[in-house]
Formats: sequence, structure tokens, C-alpha cells
Amino acid sequence: MAGLDLVYIALATREVARLSKLLGEDLGLPAHEVATPDGAKQPAFAIGQSTLVVLEAGHSFLSTPHTGVDHIALVSNDPSSDVTNLNLPIKPCDNQGLNGNAQVCVDRSAVCGVELRFTQSLRLTAPSGQQVERIDHIGIASSDNAAAEDVFVRQIGCAYESRQTDMEVSQAIE
Repeated sequence: MAGLDLVYIALATREVARLSKLLGEDLGLPAHEVATPDGAKQPAFAIGQSTLVVLEAGHSFLSTPHTGVDHIALVSNDPSSDVTNLNLPIKPCDNQGLNGNAQVCVDRSAVCGVELRFTQSLRLTAPSGQQVERIDHIGIASSDNAAAEDVFVRQIGCAYESRQTDMEVSQAIE
């Protein structure tokens, strides 16, 4: 089970049409639609084996009313078992994810503040030869890098690439 793959990133925006145009027309990502538990169709853009799902900020499927990355989801054939086996605390959420797939939400405090979900594959295919081939990496910003590494690298099995410390966080500037 170690090394679970990214299935999608949920992006919250106030400009769904503009962001969809950028991802689909400007970047050439294959456009799809996915259904949220309320039955609404949402734009989704395949990148390799992963997907960017675009939702209106405040949509009921999202965890917060804010814009930006709302949550990331890792693919799992059996989300409940995988989260239990990883000894991660489950956060109450709708157990139905995108396209009617089972999903389990992990308590945000256990994964250093990023919303993490485990869900079944969306099964969207991206044609080869597209302009953008894959998502290269995801950077997790954390006030405790050691805790983030412990969860994402040692516990979940994500690849570790590098660590960056932003100077403006380390220095007080007036």
C-alpha cells in the first residue's frame, strides 16, 4: 500500500469558467466532467494519471470556503481499510466522493493542515502526446516540516524531493 498515487487535486476558485479555459484551451489538458455527491457536474482536467478538479469556492464538496487547493486525494481501492491501516484519524465527511466513488477524509490535524482524502480512481484517461504530461510534484507548506515528512513520506509513502525554507517566514521584517 505504500506509495499511494495522486488521483486528483480539488481547486476552489471564484472563476470556474476562466480557470477551465486556461487548463483546457490554453494548456491543452483533456477536459472531462465529474459528478459531486449532489449530482452537479464539475470540470476536470486529466494530467497523466492525475486530475485537476475545478469547483466554485464554497461548493458543498469542498472543506473550506477559501480559494486555492482545497484538498488532495490519493487513490485507494479500499479507502476505509487503507486509512485504518495507516493509523490515520478519520474526519467525518460524506463517504461518497466524486463520480459516486467511496471516499474517506483524514483529520486535517493529522496531516499537517492539508486536507487529505482517500478515494477510488476516477478512471479518466489522458491521451498521450498532450502538452502537459504529468504533475511533477506537490509542495506541502507546513510549520513543522519534520511532522509533514513523517506523515507523507514515512507513513503514507510519498516520494521526498527536497525541503525549502522561505526566508520571509524565518525573519521578522518591519
